[in-house]
Amino acid sequence: MRKNYPYVRVIVDCTEFEIEQPANPQAQQGTWSTYKNTNTAKGLVGITPNGIVSYISPLYGGATSDKAIINMDGSQSLIELLEDGDNIMSDRGFSLDSKYTHLTLIHPPFLDRQKQLSSQQVLQTRIIARHRIHVERCMEYWFYICTFFFYI
Repeated sequence: MRKNYPYVRVIVDCTEFEIEQPANPQAQQGTWSTYKNTNTAKGLVGITPNGIVSYISPLYGGATSDKAIINMDGSQSLIELLEDGDNIMSDRGFSLDSKYTHLTLIHPPFLDRQKQLSSQQVLQTRIIARHRIHVERCMEYWFYICTFFFYI
């Protein structure tokens, strides 16, 4: 990781938990996840490059986008914890607002108007995926722990 991306401070991804359908119609709309096709609560998880969970956001309604969650500001936000020059590694669903010029978001390249990725872009995608798999594993583990404590 340090060889390919020496300035990555955190690797992020969002996870969703199914919740009961709220009685309030506005809450139903705010928690509806088209991805999960049910009502969910959604949170951002960040791990360090060496695999330690370093950030768990407050939970938001499932309708909240990954982009909106990563760009939240305030005392509990990930943005407030990062320093000038830090890099964030993510999947394609994330993007930073233009006001965060002091940070860099590293994610797999998009096709844009190309028919296929160049060989360099394919290599970059594989390297990023190899590093991001750790956050996926941590999130599965975190989900099982939260589920266990919920049912106790």
